[in-house]
Amino acid sequence: MRPKILMLDVDGVLVHPDGESWKDELESVIGVAAAHMSAHYFKKYWQDVIVGRADMKRTLRRYLTDHKLNCGVDALVRYWFESDGIRDEEILSTLAEHRASFEAVFLATNQEKHRANYLWEELDLKRSTDGIFYSGELGVSKPDRDFFATVTRAIGTSPSDIFFLDDAEKNVQGAIDFGWQATLYQRGRTDLDAVLRSL
Repeated sequence: MRPKILMLDVDGVLVHPDGESWKDELESVIGVAAAHMSAHYFKKYWQDVIVGRADMKRTLRRYLTDHKLNCGVDALVRYWFESDGIRDEEILSTLAEHRASFEAVFLATNQEKHRANYLWEELDLKRSTDGIFYSGELGVSKPDRDFFATVTRAIGTSPSDIFFLDDAEKNVQGAIDFGWQATLYQRGRTDLDAVLRSL
């Protein structure tokens, strides 16, 4: 059955880092070592941040203060978002060609609220899609079954009406287990135009 709704992950599909990773030059540009941030910020705070139980900027401020790091929260966030958020114009162009084939096109992504807003407004993904569902607002992240259930209820359709692209196998499998149609997206290896034409 041809799907009515196209659902897309963001990072690794529509958006990519500038180079290998925004973390590569974090220390030289901002003065915070990526390994230190991973060990003392992400491991401590991120699980709560990504589902909206804690605010990213508040927890970053606490992390920087606790470890006496001479860096402003806004500077760190700006570098992070700009370095880790380069639009894939080729994929977005392909998406534009197929958008009319679906009743709606949505984003389904694990994001906290500040980056979700950045992606939607500053990267202007709102121009290419009809809405965004993100973990920080839903209170649950992919691949949890409740993520897919909550999104499906919000749209008001049946799971089989949704076709989903994600670059993480566990998220694709979670979507399939719930009843969505889904395919793994691999940058440089997946022909999005061919995938969408085959539906």
